[in-house]
Parts: sequence; C-alpha cells; structure tokens
Amino acid sequence: MLKNKNLISKISILVIFSASLCLNAAEKPKAELKIDSWLVLGPIKIFQPILNESAPKKFDVKDILSSDQFDIYDSYPSDGTEMTFPIPPDMKAIWKKHNESSIELKRLSTDGYNAAYLLTYLNVNEFLKTSIEIKSSSPFGIYLDGKSIKEETSIKDRGEEILKTDLTLEPGFHKLFIKLIATPVKDKKSKWVFFAGITSTDKSSLKNITISSSPEHNFTIYEILNLPVISNASISFDGRYVLVSMSRTESQEGNVERWIEIRNADTGSLVKSFRGIGSATRPVWSPESNRFAFVTSQKENSSLWVMDIDSGISKLVLEKQKRFQNYAWSPDGKNLVYSLSTEAEQDKAGLKRVESLRDRRADFRSKSNLYIVGIEDSVSFPISISDQNSDFVDFNPNGRNVLISKEVEDYTERPYFKTEMYNLNLTDMRCELLFNSTFINSAYWSPDGKKILVLGGPSIFNSLGMAISTDKIPNDYDTQAYLFDPITKEAEAISIDFNPSIERAIWSMADGNIYFLVTEGQRSPVYKYSLSDAKYSKIDVPVQVVKGFDIASKADVGVCYGTTTDYPARLYTFDTKSGKSKMIYDPVKDYMARIKTGRVEEWDFVNKDGITITGRLHFPPDFDPSKKYPCIVHYYGGTSPIEMDYGGRYPNNWWTALGYIIYVVQPRGSVGFGQEFSAYHVNDWGKYALSDIIEGTEKLLASHTFIDPKKVGCIGASYGGFTTELLVARTDIFAAAVSHAGITSLATYWGGGYWGYEYSGVATAGKFPWNASDIYIDRSPLYNADKIKTPLLLLHGSADTNVPTLESDYLYTALKLLGREVEYIRVLDEDHWVLDYKKRIAWYKTIMAWFEMRLKGKPDFWENLYPLKRMAVSE
Repeated sequence: MLKNKNLISKISILVIFSASLCLNAAEKPKAELKIDSWLVLGPIKIFQPILNESAPKKFDVKDILSSDQFDIYDSYPSDGTEMTFPIPPDMKAIWKKHNESSIELKRLSTDGYNAAYLLTYLNVNEFLKTSIEIKSSSPFGIYLDGKSIKEETSIKDRGEEILKTDLTLEPGFHKLFIKLIATPVKDKKSKWVFFAGITSTDKSSLKNITISSSPEHNFTIYEILNLPVISNASISFDGRYVLVSMSRTESQEGNVERWIEIRNADTGSLVKSFRGIGSATRPVWSPESNRFAFVTSQKENSSLWVMDIDSGISKLVLEKQKRFQNYAWSPDGKNLVYSLSTEAEQDKAGLKRVESLRDRRADFRSKSNLYIVGIEDSVSFPISISDQNSDFVDFNPNGRNVLISKEVEDYTERPYFKTEMYNLNLTDMRCELLFNSTFINSAYWSPDGKKILVLGGPSIFNSLGMAISTDKIPNDYDTQAYLFDPITKEAEAISIDFNPSIERAIWSMADGNIYFLVTEGQRSPVYKYSLSDAKYSKIDVPVQVVKGFDIASKADVGVCYGTTTDYPARLYTFDTKSGKSKMIYDPVKDYMARIKTGRVEEWDFVNKDGITITGRLHFPPDFDPSKKYPCIVHYYGGTSPIEMDYGGRYPNNWWTALGYIIYVVQPRGSVGFGQEFSAYHVNDWGKYALSDIIEGTEKLLASHTFIDPKKVGCIGASYGGFTTELLVARTDIFAAAVSHAGITSLATYWGGGYWGYEYSGVATAGKFPWNASDIYIDRSPLYNADKIKTPLLLLHGSADTNVPTLESDYLYTALKLLGREVEYIRVLDEDHWVLDYKKRIAWYKTIMAWFEMRLKGKPDFWENLYPLKRMAVSE
C-alpha cells in the first residue's frame, strides 16, 4: 500500500510538473528591443494617376506599396540626405533622424493618400530568428535588405493594431525599411502613429542586435559581389584617352550590367559612356588613331564594330559571327585579326573513340582558326585553317608577319604537350617554325621586329632560365623572360636574377622598354625593364595587386587598375619615364565611404629550416586586443600565393566583418619568392607546405594572445583543399576545416581530372603511381582518413572537370564509415569555380555557417540552411 501511495504521489508530481512545463512554454515571456533610432522621410502626398473610366479598379494602398518611389535596395541615406520627387516637379524631402520608438506623423491632407518612409540599420552578431511587432494606425510594408517580408493593406484608420511577423537575421549588416501609407479620413484629428520593436523569447539574443541611423557598417557579401568593377583598361595611342570596361551586379537577383567608358587620361573625367545600349564588350584601341573596336553579342552570335570617338561614328566590320573568340589590331590600324571556333561533329551512333588524353574534354574537337578582315570594306580572309587549334600571338610592327602558336600533344615530355611557335608571312603565306617547347606562355615582337620576347618556365631553351642547382627540378609555373632571335634561333635569359614570377608583358613602341606585370610575394606590381642597362625598376602605383595595365604606343604614359586588401579596383595613369602615378578614377568612392575596414598586418616567421615564410593578419574593424577571437587560417599551398587582393573566392573582408581574425600564410612552393622557394612545390604534396602551415599557426597562437587557440579553423581550395584534408590528418590544432574541390586521392586526380596529368607534370615531375607510392599513397588524404578527427566540411561543384567530384565522394565515404564529423555539400551544375550568383551567395553562407557553428558554438545559421532530415541510417 505504501508503495502504491508513493507511486501515486510520483505520478501526481509528474503530472503537475508536466503541466507546469506546458504552462511555462505557453507563457514564456518575450523580450522586446524597441527600435528607437529611425531615419524618417516625409510625409509626402501621393497623387492619384489618371484612370480611364473603364479602369477595372481604383488606385489603392496595394498599388502604392507595390510601386517603388525609390530604390530601397541601393539607397543608404543618413541624417540630412536630400531626395527629389518628380510629382510635384522638383519636390524635395530630407531624411531626418528620429530617436524615439513611437512616431506620430502629420498628414498633409485628409482627402487623399499620404506616405512616409522609415529606415533603420541593424548590425547583427549572430544568426537570429526573431519577430518584429508593429503597432500602426495605417497600412504599411516591411522590407529587409530590399526584399518584402510583410505588406499589410487592410488596416483602417480606427486606432492602433498590433501585427507580428517573423524576422530572420543572418550575421552582419541589414537595412530595415518601412513604408507607411495614410488613407483618406474624415476626422482631421485622426492620429497617424507607428511603433516597431524586435521581439524574442530569448532575451540574451537581442543583445546581439545594434540599431543605428548611420549607414556605416562592416563589409557584407553583397558589397563584395555587387559593387562596380573595373574589368579592363587600355590607353589610346597618344595617351589622351583611357578605355574602361565596367560591370556591376545590379541586384540580389544577380543580373549583370556591362558597359564601356572613355575617360580623359589626365583628369579621369568622363568623355563618353556606352551604357544602357546593349552588350558592348571587349574594347581595344587602335594603335594609330582614336578609334577602338568592340564586340556586341546576341545569343550565340557576335558582331565586331569600330568606333571613331572624334567623329562619333561607329562602323560594323563583322556581323553575326557564330562562335567568335578573340581579335587584335594590325600595327597600321587598317585590319583586324580574329578567331572563330568550329564546332566538332557528333558521332551519330552516340559513341566516341577517345583519341588522346585531351580528347576526353567535351570541347576538345572544336578548333580555333584565324581570319583577317579589312576595316574599310569588311573583306575577310582565312589565314589559318587546321585540325589543330591556331592561336594568334602578336603582330610584327612591319604588319607583314604574325606570330601564331599551336599546342601539340607529346607524351615523351612533361607536361605532355608542346607549344609550336610559327612566324607567318602575310605577303606570301609562308609559315616558319621558330621553336617548339614545353612550358611556353606567350610571346611578343620587339618594336623593331628583330627580336621576340618569350615568357615561359625556367626549363625552356634547354633550362636557360634556371636559377637553381641542376640537382633540383624547377617549378615551371615560375615564369621567366627570354629574348629570342628569329634569325639565329638563339635565346637570352633576362630574368634569371629577378625573383618575381612574370604574368604579362608589353614591349613599348614609345620608349623601347619592356613592362612586366609580375607576382612578387603577396603583391602584383608592374616593373619596367630597361634594355640599355638590363635593370628592373618598379612603377610606383599605390595598390597591392595590379589587375591589368597598358602602355601608349606613341606617348610616355601608361594606365593600370588595381586593388588593395580592403578596397576594390581604382584607375591610375603613370609616367613611364619617372614611374610616378596618379589616381584618375575611383568608381566605388561613395560606396566605400560608409564601410568600416579592419587593418591588415604582414606577419612573417622563420621556419625550422631557416626559411622566411610570408603571411599576413586581417583584423576585424572593431578589433579589441583584450578580447579573444576565433581565427581562420587561409592558404593555397600550391604553386601561387594568395595575393593581397580585394574580395575573391574567399573574401577575408567579409570574414573579418563577422568577427574573425584571418591568418593568410604562404608556405614553400609558391611562385613570386624566387626559384629556390618555388622549387619546393615539385614532388612536395604536403611535405613542406603542411610543415610551414602547422609551424606558422603554432607560432601565431604562441605570440598572439587575442586568438583563442581552441577556436581556430582552416580553409583551402583545389590544391588548398587537398592541403586542408591532409592537414587535419597531421595535426589536431584546428577545431574545424573546410575543403573546396579538394584532391583526396592523388592517383585518381592524376588520371581523372582533365588537367590532372598535366598539372602533375610540374607538381609530381617524373613521379607516377607505379614508381612513387610514397607520394601517391602516403600523402593522399584518402589513405590517411583514419587519422582525421577534426570536423570537416567538403564542398564541390557537381560539374567540376578539373578535380572530379569523386575526390570528395571518396573522403566523405571514408569519414562516414569511420564515424567522423563530416558534411558534404555539392554545388549543383557548377565547375571548379562557383560562378552562378545565387549559388555563390549560398556557398559563401555555407562556409560561414560552418565556422559559426564550429568556432563560435552557434549552430542556428547552419541548421537554418540545412535542417536536419532523418535518414534511414543507424547513427
């Protein structure tokens, strides 16, 4: 009996406790954050449009809300910003700061519609699911970051009504915009009032929201992707004008606008803009006049035009060319060389015999052929028709000879293809083979037409450019410069004592010097090479990464555009004699004025082998050394450094905006630090590069107390993805890791990726799966999967032709069977790069949600992106 009493007592307590829980859940108090910092515009009177008698309905609240009086996506007003409305003509209205949570507005009239606009800026520290409560006596619309989240049209002027709607806030900066519509009333004393607050059942979460009337904020992904971008710049023959190719992603839908501008080279002032007139792209100046060519495209067809900016007349040179590729001017400006691609025939039986390694590629049998067309009469003539790709390289200044290159497969030498360089004489169409070699990049005629500048790896011309001992294998991605004599067939190395790796060159017609765009450590400057004294001098441009440059053919002036780590591209001109530059155009000045950036410091260390390893630290904008910060270690590990560029695939700007310290490390094997340094890449695959990353991270943590050693993540892509995967098999210093398109099994990548065997011709020179198991097996992440304990996120484009998705499939399978923490996200229909705008946004967010969950202990962002779905798998 006693036992039964005890049982009844326990049941009663349980029932009471359960009821209490239900009651508490139902009555859990909510916390409220009053929005007490508004910008208010208006009220303004809304005029009715003229309606025909047959109009199906009257112009009402719904119509007013759905019609944008101004751009709520791109507008970032502050206190005192003035706006002009067209009706009545030239009506002015000013945004005014309002520091109270309740707003009472005065109607301009009672017999018509009135509108007012409210705006506040939200800075959010973590992912939050909240609500917004509105008390309004009139209809309204709510918009977050330009997107409608609620439109309420049914409220009548009969007092305040309370309405609540969900508000999801991702980490970062947001713009909350309200449209208020006052409907006609009979009572002049009728109030027009509004109140808004953000509510949550978790009071502490509201502390992560800062409300402000100032548009100043940290970087967002949209600003990294959507700001106006300089994509190319070239200078006219006389140095008077600059052609600028511009683009901009217009909205969150990812629509891209492209246009051409002509600017004064001295002042940067706009001379003419080709904007809003169609898809005018790829402008190139004539070398002899103020004319330029450009391309317009419609579906698969392209047309080639020439514009004379002095007369303003444009001429159609080629119309509706299918599979149009590239073009270039002749030296006298009378002709254009262009290339067209021929589409390969498909086997009618639906079968394909793969005839070579490159024939595995879907488009390999499509061939590029060359043609020349006269400007005046648009008469064109083929100059190269072949079953092999023919690429135009450069015009001899005499106008009669052109350099043409072909790539020919050759399995006897790595990287298993050679470049054949031909001198084609247009007067009699005789074609002379000048040289053939592996590791050739490009070639340029000298101003007098007697020499050829050749860019290629240290191994070309019988290893003429090698600056390391012969017992080592050079990294042939470390590009060198050579002068080749087409008569004697002799070459001269001119960069053997020059550490930067050369990316591009212009041999100036004006002063006879050679200008090189190079990779120099973490930077990309322009150097002038003087042939008279064989000396290099740097052009003084205040950017960290020059993206492109050009030299006037008949003036001592050049143009370039470039970025820094925290600022998009700006346009500069420079004096080729003095090397001094000046900025002439900043397309993002107004945008960047409202963005806060953190400082960037170079941070190098000397590794255990006595070699200096370069790196840098990116800090959050509001960095406080007394706090502890999570850190993301970012690297490539392959053959090129992570430059001090703005934005990019892995935007340090956005990561720091969300409160992370970023450590960018440049381990051994990268070009730009000299041939001795870059040679470490050959047959490395994790030996030296991983050692440098681990040692650098350990020394960083030991010397920087503001980094939390338990909250360090790492990330890399492609070769860097391989680096990530092997890194977490070698060390446990990382709390989370991200691998995008990582190489998991070196043997399958070598044989399965379209370019795997070619890249391995440098990275694994002379080593193959059958003679180097110490590399292909021992250093493959797949064969080290059992050592991986760090939570790992695998990302991969489902259409990747460089590193096939099987690479991530293998490791995901292994780690799942081993019971390790692993996530695998495929970006559907994307190749090695994620280019689709919306998918890129989702991909960016996926990476940050992973780090938010693993480094900050905040899983809500991840779980919102990828809600848990129960699968029929026993965990």
